[in-house]
Amino acid sequence: MEPTPDRTHDAGRPSVIEDSLRDVRHGFRVLRRSPGFTAAALLTLALGIGATSAVFSVVRTVMLEPLPYRDPDRIVAVWKQTAAAPAAT
Repeated sequence: MEPTPDRTHDAGRPSVIEDSLRDVRHGFRVLRRSPGFTAAALLTLALGIGATSAVFSVVRTVMLEPLPYRDPDRIVAVWKQTAAAPAAT
């Protein structure tokens, strides 16, 4: 007896694309019905994206790009440390 081919995916089930489009349309309908929530959500997204862009710009400039000097691995810092003054009694 040979196994029957599995054809459950063709059993009238909508495709993933149709499901996604239906979900997107439903999301837009919900957002249209509640403008206060929509404004809060958009403001939160805008602030989050802006803050992330600003932080990444600083990190990229400070940590990821090479220093604008010739032979940056030869740059050193020199300082002098003095002994602490004796405590007064």
